[in-house]
Amino acid sequence: MVHDLPAGGRRLLQDVDGYRYTIKSGQVTFEDGEPTGARPGGVLRSGR
Repeated sequence: MVHDLPAGGRRLLQDVDGYRYTIKSGQVTFEDGEPTGARPGGVLRSGR
C-alpha cells in the first residue's frame, strides 16, 4: 500500500512477474520487467 495520491489517498501496488514484453502503440516499453525508455502515446485531456 502506498499513500501517494492527492490528500494522502492510498492505492495498492502489486508486482508482476512473468511478462516478457509490454507493448504500447507498437513500441516495446518494458522488456523482461525493465523499462526501455520508450514513451509512446500522448496526454489525454478532457473537453478537447
